[in-house]
Amino acid sequence: MSGRWTSTHQLKLRLFREGLKQPCCELCGWCERAPDGRIPVELDHKNGDRNDNRLENLRVLCPNCHALQPTHRGLNRKSVRRVFSAQGGT
Repeated sequence: MSGRWTSTHQLKLRLFREGLKQPCCELCGWCERAPDGRIPVELDHKNGDRNDNRLENLRVLCPNCHALQPTHRGLNRKSVRRVFSAQGGT
């Protein structure tokens, strides 16, 4: 799974299908299905790198818990740029 970017949706489905992850939030335990059968949970990359698909870097979160993570939707990218700039980089 590591080493190349893949659709997080496809990766999430594969993890469920292979029994490597359960379709429940790993932080709060929320485990619901939408009326149409969809499972509205998201795949989080703990370190914020969407290319790092190692199992130990992935966790299933509900939308609320995912939105509260410091790496949600690339929020960590700005702080990385700021540190790089402070050290004399561009």
